[in-house]
Amino acid sequence: MQLLKNRRWLIRISIIIACFIAAMIYQSTKAFAQVTHTGVIELKINTISSSEITVQVRTTDGKPVQFIMTHESEGTKVSATLFHSKVTSLKNIRKGHYNYQCLVKDKVVLSGKYSMR
Repeated sequence: MQLLKNRRWLIRISIIIACFIAAMIYQSTKAFAQVTHTGVIELKINTISSSEITVQVRTTDGKPVQFIMTHESEGTKVSATLFHSKVTSLKNIRKGHYNYQCLVKDKVVLSGKYSMR
């Protein structure tokens, strides 16, 4: 009879330990799953007038990105913080060819070229 009681306690304790370990593993994998990196899904640049454009960005997680546009020959820079799905107007843009970059935490997530005519 005493041996039977000891077995039941050993089984209960081992089940509790197994559940505790399973909960720890679940929490650690859940923490890894929450780490995401901001990426750009879509970038729209539209010409409004001879010196104004609008820029709209869509990101994977809705976080803002830093937009930098550099004139190829003059080296002048235009920068703005773009928010997910918001249209941002940039004024005093000269005609010419530009290189642009979208940065998140000083890391380039998208780059390309744009011509203002």
